[in-house]
Formats: sequence, C-alpha cells, structure tokens
Amino acid sequence: MFSSSIPSLFRATASRSLSACPLLAAIKGYNVIAVFHGHQHEVPMIYNSDGLDLFKPKAAYMGGFAIARVTSDGMDVALGQATDDQGEVIFTNAFSKGWST
Repeated sequence: MFSSSIPSLFRATASRSLSACPLLAAIKGYNVIAVFHGHQHEVPMIYNSDGLDLFKPKAAYMGGFAIARVTSDGMDVALGQATDDQGEVIFTNAFSKGWST
C-alpha cells in the first residue's frame, strides 16, 4: 500500500484521464494492491482506476480515518469518522475483495 496526501497526483482533467496521472503511472506494473490518499475533502470515497482500488477517507482533521486488513485471502477496508471527543465513531464506507487464485 502507498499513502499520499497530494491530490493533484490523482486529479483528472478534460485532457488527462485518471489512468494518466503521474502516481498511478509510476506504480503501474508493481505489486500494489491499493492506494490510500486524502486531502481536505469532506466526502469519503472508494473507487477504482485501471484495476487499482483507491480509498480516500474524510480528512483526518475532520475525524476521518481508514482501517484495512490484508490477508492471503483478500482485503477488507472500512472508512470511518470520529463523531465526538469520547471515542464515538461511525463507519461510512466498506469494501471487501478476495484474491483470485
């Protein structure tokens, strides 16, 4: 897994598709199973580009976080958010993927 907080590496424009972004192009062909990235956006997202799973939890300073579990059988990811200063959390998005053998 790789982590980056530089959203411009993922930004698609009318003239540049998401698959042509520098970071995704740099890791293509390597054994990367997922990319976790973030910025100051409020909306958590789980999406896919060219077969690579991408995860963007809500910004950490807004209480956002991601939890990932990777095993020999697959990967599970949950995106969540702290809701108060007493440790209360809500989970906003979930993802599960088995490895094909």
